[in-house]
Amino acid sequence: MSSVRIGLGVGAVALLGAIFDMPNDYYRALRFLICGICIFAAYVSLRERSALAFPFLAVGILFNPILRIHTERTIWIAIDLVVASGFLVTVWLAPRLDAAKVVTIPHDQEAAATTDVQTVEASS
Repeated sequence: MSSVRIGLGVGAVALLGAIFDMPNDYYRALRFLICGICIFAAYVSLRERSALAFPFLAVGILFNPILRIHTERTIWIAIDLVVASGFLVTVWLAPRLDAAKVVTIPHDQEAAATTDVQTVEASS
């Protein structure tokens, strides 16, 4: 399992924990965690030319720890459940999100016409 999928799974569990009454420090740490996971997942998605980068960026902005969005607790519980569900569905349906892949694209038109995109596996 790739590091992005593990991060999304951890984020989903943390978001599900947020629906219970927790101390304020938990929610503060949750914002950092979810924002970081989303930035990393958006980077990997962009690198793999996946449209999933845009929802990850939107969730990262929603959970950013600097400019907090203040709303009622019931609305945040609904947001947490929707985002956790989205993370779990992404883990299940998007096995391509692999942070260990490095995609290189030829720079000139001739090389692009004669060669395919090369994928190199990074060692773990």
